[in-house]
Amino acid sequence: MEMNLSEKIDKDIPTLVEFINVNCEPCAMIEPTLQQVKNSIGKRVDIVVVNIQDVPEVA
Repeated sequence: MEMNLSEKIDKDIPTLVEFINVNCEPCAMIEPTLQQVKNSIGKRVDIVVVNIQDVPEVA
């Protein structure tokens, strides 16, 4: 990751963290819904996607 998780979530706005696995179908299915949420509420919330295969220590 280009910056660690705590730096990504330590902001003045709420942050939703989605933990995914590239082999997880439900993870892929929820992505369009999360994008709709982001489009609806804009800059009031940040959405961070974390691939658990990249950082297993946080999963």
